[in-house]
Amino acid sequence: MNTEKAMHEVEGEVVEVLLVEDNPGDARLIREKLLEVPSFKHHVTHVGRLSEARHQLASARFDVALLDLVLPDKPRMGSLIEIYDQSARLPIVVLTGLDDETLATWTLEEGHRTIWLKTKLTDIH
Repeated sequence: MNTEKAMHEVEGEVVEVLLVEDNPGDARLIREKLLEVPSFKHHVTHVGRLSEARHQLASARFDVALLDLVLPDKPRMGSLIEIYDQSARLPIVVLTGLDDETLATWTLEEGHRTIWLKTKLTDIH
C-alpha cells in the first residue's frame, strides 16, 4: 500500500478523504480503521502539515477532512480555523490526543459534529 494514498474499493461512490496527521503511526491506525468498514469506498490523501493540507484543498476536491489539531506548522486550534476558513463547506472530523472538554465543546459549537480522541481509536467501528 502506498504510504501517501490508499484505495479501498467496494460498491458505490468513492469518498475523497484528506487526512492531515503528522504522526505516521496515528495515520496508519486511522487508515486501518477506515478499511474495517467494508462498504466504505474511499481514497485517502495523507499530508503531515497544515501547509500541505491547504495546498491539497486548493488543488483537489475532498468530501471530508480528518484533521489533527496539533501539527508542526500550526498550534492547537490554528489548524482547524485555517482549514475551516479555506473550505467552510467541507465536513471536518477533528482528531486529537487531547482529552479536553473545553476543546470538544468549542469544536462542536463551531459546527464540527465529530471529534475522535486518538487514545480511543481502537474503540471505533
